[in-house]
Amino acid sequence: MEPGRYLVAEAGTTISTVVGVTERHEQRWAYLDVGAFNGLYEASPAGGGLRYPARTLGRPDDIDVVEPFVLAGPSCDADDVIGSSVMLSADLAAGDRVALANTGAYSVA
Repeated sequence: MEPGRYLVAEAGTTISTVVGVTERHEQRWAYLDVGAFNGLYEASPAGGGLRYPARTLGRPDDIDVVEPFVLAGPSCDADDVIGSSVMLSADLAAGDRVALANTGAYSVA
């Protein structure tokens, strides 16, 4: 049994900045300044595909129009994908901040 995630996962939230947004193969992609190679490896397909809850900061949740995004890190490596079908603000743009919850275990401390 591995208790680490159970004990401390909720103790951390990673705040990231969007460095770019694009559309690829009819999907919206958001590139963050953190990724699989910056402490979020377990979220990558190679690392197990762990899903971190994500939300756009600075926007009221009750009035936000959201749409699905693929979240990727800054490396441009094919393995630097940390989420798919992540619902974020439809008008997400470079410079916006995204909070990734439950990153208190096995990420950059």
